[in-house]
Amino acid sequence: MAMQPLSSEKSWLALIVDDHPYMRGLIRTMLQQIGIKHAEEFENGEACLKRIQIKEAAVPDLIILDWHMQGMDGYTFCNTVRLDKDLRAKAIPIIMVTGEKDRMLLEQAWDMGVKAVLNKPVSLPKLKEAVYHVIGVSAPAEIRKPGE
Repeated sequence: MAMQPLSSEKSWLALIVDDHPYMRGLIRTMLQQIGIKHAEEFENGEACLKRIQIKEAAVPDLIILDWHMQGMDGYTFCNTVRLDKDLRAKAIPIIMVTGEKDRMLLEQAWDMGVKAVLNKPVSLPKLKEAVYHVIGVSAPAEIRKPGE
């Protein structure tokens, strides 16, 4: 059964964090096809962290995050967000998008509260499945965990 686009009744917001502009644009395009029309792009975790610390800014529905970036990488970003007791973004679902294959590093991502890990290059069906899973729209069919 094909998954339908997300309801247009809600204004979904995603933050895309990747140091490659092409990858950010690709993910943005795929998110639009899924039904997430609003996305903000950041080239590293530090820039995204500054954004989510702005109290007046809208709280995103999810964060799509690369592991390896210049400046604050995905690991440090997740660790900072999940351990900050005052940060309102603490519970926002995070999808890690990475070419990383090291099982121990991927386990660390899960331990830090990453809700899904997708291999690069990302396909529309896999991204859609992961997004639906982390925002609670449908059950996951194939979300990779370390060792699978």
